[in-house]
Amino acid sequence: MNKMGTYIKRKRMERGLSVSELAQMIGVTEKKVEEWENDDGFPVIFRMEPLCTHLGCTVTQLLSGDDNANADALILELLRKVEKYKSLGIALIGLVMTQLSLNVRVAAGAIVGDFLRGLCMGISTGVTVAGVCLFAYGLSLFNKIRDKKEGN
Repeated sequence: MNKMGTYIKRKRMERGLSVSELAQMIGVTEKKVEEWENDDGFPVIFRMEPLCTHLGCTVTQLLSGDDNANADALILELLRKVEKYKSLGIALIGLVMTQLSLNVRVAAGAIVGDFLRGLCMGISTGVTVAGVCLFAYGLSLFNKIRDKKEGN
């Protein structure tokens, strides 16, 4: 559960700021601040520093939604998430590659046409095999990350 929205709202209220005032201070719309407070989004990186300045907190505290946040723990958690999504990205690329196929119609002489069709079939098969391998590799990375998180 993301605690950043609740944290932004609490810190804004502690400072006696309205949604409108905070939005104006950091150069966003009231709707954007409301989205952040309702956990329907989060500030882009270049808005975090001014937001933290006006809320009187650090980026670590903002990202974790906790005044007693530990920067090292937060960084490790974020790195784990990056690895998790990287592994799923690899698996997705592999899955897409398995669906690619080169289907070429060659209107050339019999020998040249057969050669080009065979070449395209070989490339298509190679891409499919590489896709299956990437898909399997990405899923194995994801499972390895998940197992470490669960302590297995």
